[in-house]
Amino acid sequence: MTFHQTSISINKLLRFIGTIIISILIICLFINDISNNFNNNRISKIEVISLPGDQKKIDVGYGDDYWILTENNELYYKSMMLRKFIHKRSGVLDFAVGLDGTVAYIDIYTNEVYVRNMNVDWWYRIDDGNHAHQTISVCDYKTIFTTNDKLDCIKGVYDYKKDDKLDIYNWEYVDFYYTYYQVSCAFHDHSIWIRGNEEHAYLYINNYTHIPRSEIALKQIKALSEQHVIGVDYYNNLWERIRGTWIWVKNNVKSASINYNGDIFYIDSTNDSIYKLSKN
Repeated sequence: MTFHQTSISINKLLRFIGTIIISILIICLFINDISNNFNNNRISKIEVISLPGDQKKIDVGYGDDYWILTENNELYYKSMMLRKFIHKRSGVLDFAVGLDGTVAYIDIYTNEVYVRNMNVDWWYRIDDGNHAHQTISVCDYKTIFTTNDKLDCIKGVYDYKKDDKLDIYNWEYVDFYYTYYQVSCAFHDHSIWIRGNEEHAYLYINNYTHIPRSEIALKQIKALSEQHVIGVDYYNNLWERIRGTWIWVKNNVKSASINYNGDIFYIDSTNDSIYKLSKN
């Protein structure tokens, strides 16, 4: 083979390789564009918040009704029937919404737990006064988890009504040896997720078995099942873990929650607006 023929063969080979590379790049750009359009189509803006004080937490239960806690420790409920925000409580340290719509909060001054019952504006104290509650998670009206000022895990279980007037919960330590920054009771299967050692996410099995599920610290988690959880890290990135894989969802997220259907609600840290990321 002459030098000229060899050069022609090499040029053809290079053109062939170049064509393949360009084709691959075009396909990747096309797939990425479809993915971005898909994610953008899933996001819908719910509300432009005009409440006193910046928003710091959102939580939601079964459907689209959501609750907001402001930096001023004011608790608001977005009534879909009245189409407006309703102020519910002042002096709220933390709150949570359960699968059945049960709402409970921790008083910022007394660290006592209150639950809404019998009337939309009636709140009953349900703790025994022996714990300085800091964070709260509601499975349903039967079961409530909290953490205290010593980062212990505490459980409140509904017992009975005394004289048909007052709900009684029995409170007990689940664990006071290991560290619990937050507990999240999953809606689908009542599995327990925690923010434990180094604020990483763990699946709680028992006091001696916490299965690590994240490699970074998270400032908030909300569990849907043993295989499905969302989390917000300290850089305001929203993550979603489904069947063993963490997926980056969104940046600039101050707080997020997930309802029973898997729809994610979050507060945008740049404008304090509420967005819904629909699964369907």
